[in-house]
Amino acid sequence: MVILKEQLITMEEGKAVCRAEIAVDTAEELVNISFTDRTLSAGSLAWDISSGDIYGLNSQGEWKIQNA
Repeated sequence: MVILKEQLITMEEGKAVCRAEIAVDTAEELVNISFTDRTLSAGSLAWDISSGDIYGLNSQGEWKIQNA
């Protein structure tokens, strides 16, 4: 997993809340994605490199495929 781009939204409890674009080898990686220094906000996007699919993070913290 790699962060391609990110925008700081706010700070909460000493942790950055960011809207980000990330790349993952497979969508399965999105299930357990976590960071120690930041939280991803709704509207973040993930590119599954193996399939080319794009996923969006909703306000419930769920990744939803966008190009189905």
